[in-house]
Amino acid sequence: MAKFARLAIFCVAFVVSSTSCDVTSGTGTCDCSEAIKRLQKSLDNLNDILSQSTVVITRNQAATSCPNEIKTYQKAHYKVIEEDGARWRLFWWYKANTTWPALVSDVLQDKYGDCDASAPYCFGRLPEALMENQAEMLGIDSADNAYRWKFNSNNRVSHAVWEAFHDHKDAQVKNVDVWNPKVIRGTAPKAAQDSFHYRMEHGVRSLQIDDDNCDCLTSLSMGHGMCLEGFSTQYGPENVYGVDLLYDTYCNTPKPSNGLFLYFRDDDDCMNVTCPANKVCVDGIYSYVCVDA
Repeated sequence: MAKFARLAIFCVAFVVSSTSCDVTSGTGTCDCSEAIKRLQKSLDNLNDILSQSTVVITRNQAATSCPNEIKTYQKAHYKVIEEDGARWRLFWWYKANTTWPALVSDVLQDKYGDCDASAPYCFGRLPEALMENQAEMLGIDSADNAYRWKFNSNNRVSHAVWEAFHDHKDAQVKNVDVWNPKVIRGTAPKAAQDSFHYRMEHGVRSLQIDDDNCDCLTSLSMGHGMCLEGFSTQYGPENVYGVDLLYDTYCNTPKPSNGLFLYFRDDDDCMNVTCPANKVCVDGIYSYVCVDA
């Protein structure tokens, strides 16, 4: 909140310094009406900034001397589900039979919290607050296949996927560490998932988890089809964008008729919290806040 306070002080100082008052010489007029209008506009803008954020108390995630720290997160009221004994919050989705948006050139273009929860698609990234070795991801497609991945910084495929979804970094690893999902519903991938790439293909930054950086036998494929350093029309037509189903029966490419929803594990941080009288606990990401009831 300190930065907002400094911003408010700056606004006042700027407006006062721009008035026509000459108080040092005692001469001239002192018309502050325009300055007051500018001050009101600045305060209105500041209020808009504050209204778009919420302050939460966050557990310190590093071994420091400070047990708690205050962070500001943008409000994001995305769908929460219970699946496989855990709670999950939606962060990426593409509804089946949605026309691929012409202006989208990156399947991970949106910062977490920037999407309209009612939109038919969201190309969101994982929240910045997540920690790699504690994070998990759940995928559910329009055929009701459900896969669960646990991130592991020591697994090169997992780490590359993390850097794409969390840090927005291009990556390409091939035939390294196997990172198979846990199958909650549906069928397991036919091949060991030991490869990943996230790169530009046919005008869209696309991604793929599979066995060889090519369209066959993928477990996650979003954007445009990809094969090695390019694309092979042997597996599908060019310039078709969408998602593949989690279980790839052979060599299917992404298409707009499929749907996919991705969630991150979001445990209820209010579960063991007792707020003071007349306060209620509001859950966040590794965080909670007690607010007036």
